[in-house]
Amino acid sequence: MSDLDGIEQMLINEYIYNDKVSRKWLTCQTLRHINDFDEYFIQNKPYYYTWKTALNEYKSATKISDGEKKNRYMFFNKAVIFEMLKDYKNNLQSYLNTKLSKCISVKIKYCSPITKDSMPALMSGIDAVKHKLKTARNAQNFLKILKNFTEKFPMYIPLPKSDAWKKAFKSQGAYYTLLHLVKFYDLQIDSKDKKASLEILKHIAQTTPEHLFDILQKSVKESEVIIST
Repeated sequence: MSDLDGIEQMLINEYIYNDKVSRKWLTCQTLRHINDFDEYFIQNKPYYYTWKTALNEYKSATKISDGEKKNRYMFFNKAVIFEMLKDYKNNLQSYLNTKLSKCISVKIKYCSPITKDSMPALMSGIDAVKHKLKTARNAQNFLKILKNFTEKFPMYIPLPKSDAWKKAFKSQGAYYTLLHLVKFYDLQIDSKDKKASLEILKHIAQTTPEHLFDILQKSVKESEVIIST
């Protein structure tokens, strides 16, 4: 790598001084937490963070070029949203059933108390959201439905994070970090030149994105970048 000092300075300042680089915050945070990513983002962040990040991805996708949208949708696409929604319904139902077996109602931040009598309507409401998302007219309509869902349904609860979100979030962070390191810091993947490395990166992102974070860790280690968390 030709500019280790530049990368280490970027980590210290938490900023990338390069106007050509997008996803600066994501790249910096992924590098800063490369050794404790799961603990920092996946274990410690609250449940609502999963929907917040997914919603932000769709918001951003409505404001960028079609080419960049394809990169975003490699990770946070409709399939991921629907899988998150399925997990949300199942886990919420299990959580509420457990709570309601011990008390009359469950109080959740920003929501009306939930009782056994209100449970069926809540579950039906989630199914209705799924149907609306599936029949959304366009990206703007999809975003509006998704935003309304995150505002109206219980989110501030200790539910397990969806595996689909974990994979998308972690893979996305690794992808953009690797992309920037290859483009601007001469990182080589499999000892290939810049063009070949970018082609390899894109292929992995499209076929086995779950491997991206391991590749990032291996590449940074081999490049001898010193990262402290």
